[in-house]
Amino acid sequence: MQKSPISVLQEYAMAKGIALPNYDIVSEDGVFKCIVNIGNIARNAKATSKKAAKHTAAEKAVSFLQSEGMMFNSIINSTIRPPDESDTRSDIIENKVGELNEFCSRKGLSYPIYEFEEHLGLFTARCKLLTEEADGKGKTKKEAKQVAAKRMLEIVTSGSSTIEALTRTARLSSPTASVSEETPGQDQMIIELFKKLSFKTETSLNGDTKFATPKNLTADEIDLLIEV
Repeated sequence: MQKSPISVLQEYAMAKGIALPNYDIVSEDGVFKCIVNIGNIARNAKATSKKAAKHTAAEKAVSFLQSEGMMFNSIINSTIRPPDESDTRSDIIENKVGELNEFCSRKGLSYPIYEFEEHLGLFTARCKLLTEEADGKGKTKKEAKQVAAKRMLEIVTSGSSTIEALTRTARLSSPTASVSEETPGQDQMIIELFKKLSFKTETSLNGDTKFATPKNLTADEIDLLIEV
C-alpha cells in the first residue's frame, strides 16, 4: 500500500511514542513555507500551494530519518506515495510569476498578459510584456505559466531588452512630470539660458549689433541646451 510521507511521519511518531508531527505554514509573497517538527528535528520547504509545501517538508523529514537510521523497518519498507497529480512540478519550483509581477511594480509597468494553448495534453503559455514575448510549456497551465514567466524575467533582466528604454521614455513623456522633478535650480537655469539666447546682444567695434549664438555660450550652457 502506498503511503504519503505525511502518513509515514505520523506512523513513525506513533511507533516511537512521541508527539505527532507539527506543521507550521506561512505565506511569503505568494509562496507558502511549511516547517515540520517531529521529535528534535525540523525540516522546511517552499511551494506555491500549502499542500505541496506540506508534502515536500514531510518528505525531507522522512529522508533525514532514513539517512540517520532512525526509521523502523516496517515503515521504511512501505512505499511512499508521490504527490497527487494536482501537485505538479510548478508547485515546488520558484514563484517566477510573482517575481515578474514585482519587477513590473518596481518599473511602474502593467502586469504581463498570458495566453494559453493546449495540444495533446501539453499546455503552452505565452507571456507578453510591452514589446517582449516569452513561451513556456508544461503539463498544466500553472506549470506553463511559471516557465513563461521565468523566461520573461531572463529577457527583461538580460540588459538587451527594450523594457528599460521604454520605461525611461514613458517617464520622460509622462504628463504628470513636474518641474520639481528636475535637479534643484535647473528649471531656473533653463529660463535664464533662453533669455540669454533671445535677448542678449553684443556690439562689435564697427557698431554692428548681433544676437548671441551657441558659440557665445559656455560648455555647461551648451550641454544644458542639448538636454532640453
